[in-house]
Amino acid sequence: MTCQATEPRDIHKLARRQLFVQPRLQGALIARTCVYSAVSSTLGVVVATWTMAAGPTIGTFMLVWSVAVLLGVVPLVFDMARVSNRIVGPLVRTQNALSRIADGHPVMPLRIRAKDPWQAWLGEFNRAVPRLNQAATEPSTRSTAARAEAADPRK
Repeated sequence: MTCQATEPRDIHKLARRQLFVQPRLQGALIARTCVYSAVSSTLGVVVATWTMAAGPTIGTFMLVWSVAVLLGVVPLVFDMARVSNRIVGPLVRTQNALSRIADGHPVMPLRIRAKDPWQAWLGEFNRAVPRLNQAATEPSTRSTAARAEAADPRK
């Protein structure tokens, strides 16, 4: 038996029953997290070993730690930014398109990139674009701002 929400306010009652809802995306994120952890642990061992070999002074420790951060942590941060861009980018493009539709402007289908993790999401959005555009341009469904803009004699 599945939990069904009958009204929008009941949506919080839906239980998640599937841990991996996007296995490819979630697996890639878990793999990256493992790599980040392994690199960070290796850097810690290298810093500790190098510091002990060079003499345990605070100056040596700071020098070794600075080199480790530059060589290891900075590339991880850039990689994290790149990966998060791949995840967030399609969501922002969809949000912008929905905003344009809500304002009464038609939109073109969104471009789906080969490595977009939300290809199915974008595909379904693109499939709905003709209907969304039609609904956005019908006078009865346009927003108040769009109707006022269309009725403005100065334009």
